[in-house]
Amino acid sequence: MSSQSISEICCADDLAALAREAVQQVRLHKQYRDLIGAILMANHVADWYFKKDLGRAFNDSEKDAMKSHYPEWDLLRQLANGTKHCKAKVKTEQATLEWEDADFWDSLGHVGRDGLDWFVDFDGRPRSVAVVIETFLDQFADIATRPS
Repeated sequence: MSSQSISEICCADDLAALAREAVQQVRLHKQYRDLIGAILMANHVADWYFKKDLGRAFNDSEKDAMKSHYPEWDLLRQLANGTKHCKAKVKTEQATLEWEDADFWDSLGHVGRDGLDWFVDFDGRPRSVAVVIETFLDQFADIATRPS
């Protein structure tokens, strides 16, 4: 990824880079608005990938392929759709970072002194939403393993 800031979205990788920038803003400022922005952008990486990069519809079979390849993306999709459709099957919760947390070392709770992060239930355990976003973006960055 380039250290240069994205100023135009031309492909899925551009949107992924913007999502990474939003996560960095969350890490710096711990603002919920930045987290929501990162969630929305990370979710829509899939739309850009199929529609723009591959030049085809993003239909149910493509969504199933994304869910299969990237379980974290499916969670982000649910969080994003909760904001769009005013429903919250999956929701975030702000809590204090605990030693036992799955994302202890990468959590936002290590930033500053408050120990706070936003968590979401993922496979029965609390996960840092920012880390879930970064995990998806890291996996998506491997072009060789993307669904086609």
